Amino acid sequence: MTDHPNMVVVGGFLGAGKTSLLARLGRAGGLDGTVLLVNEVGDVSIDGELLRAARAEVVDLAGGTACCLYEDEDDLAEALTGLQGRQDVRRVVLETSGLTHPAGLLNVLQQAQAQSLVQCQAFAVVVDVPRAPTYLRRFEEARAQVRAADRAIFSKVEAASAGEVEAAQAVLRELNPSLATPVPSHMAEADLARWLWEPADMVWPAAPAAHQHEEIFSISLVDYAPYDVARILAVLGRRLSTLLRVKGFVQVAGRAERAFVEWTGPRFEVSWGEPFGRHRPRTELVVIAAGTDEARSELDRALRACREGKGTL
Repeated sequence: MTDHPNMVVVGGFLGAGKTSLLARLGRAGGLDGTVLLVNEVGDVSIDGELLRAARAEVVDLAGGTACCLYEDEDDLAEALTGLQGRQDVRRVVLETSGLTHPAGLLNVLQQAQAQSLVQCQAFAVVVDVPRAPTYLRRFEEARAQVRAADRAIFSKVEAASAGEVEAAQAVLRELNPSLATPVPSHMAEADLARWLWEPADMVWPAAPAAHQHEEIFSISLVDYAPYDVARILAVLGRRLSTLLRVKGFVQVAGRAERAFVEWTGPRFEVSWGEPFGRHRPRTELVVIAAGTDEARSELDRALRACREGKGTL
């Protein structure tokens, strides 16, 4: 390994499928010699845990910013410095928070300290095909990720119609005419890895101009008490118009294994994961939504009222 390992940035809006894609590569052995730096919104590293379960080496960065610019320069530099001298590390992948503005991040990577530690060679954006036209119209951060990328990965193509694929392609062409033709996330793992690691000449975007955006909040529910999954889904279901992302594990009374709950629209998915084993059972759920501090407090109270044994909401 040289003193300057290559870095690939993997971006994409909330719920686009970044973690799912990297986990699939990890399970197939495509992340050998790779360290993942994971920057999440919220105080609980749900994505980091999922990636570790997929045999990936993960370094958790500070909670992902919910504003326009990347603000974890010191944390990123510390993580990169910690990899110096590692002969087994060939590559670093930075999975950004879905709300990170790439111009701020890439400006950090252009600073002398970062450039002495790593060489950024590609920026891949993961695009959720069915949802892309909606969130790309609504959020400047999502549009900026497409503008900054040199390559794109289409996720959830299998669940999309031909019209949705064309709509996603059209909005990407409008935002970034130089973007390479997107590849589907379900392509063979070996082909996807070769495509993802292929170096490109990065075009560094200028710092973003100030802009107005919606108020966004995150709730990190961490509790050692069991929760009622059906009630959690009912609480969240009444707030679908404001939700941006739901992901995490729920401890359920009478079950040795934990429930994995995820929402990226249009439906909630609940699956049963590994048993807690020797670890103390607990609920770890992250909810990201648009709204005010008052809305955040109200939703936080409603979720905590879903504890087993509490009265009906």
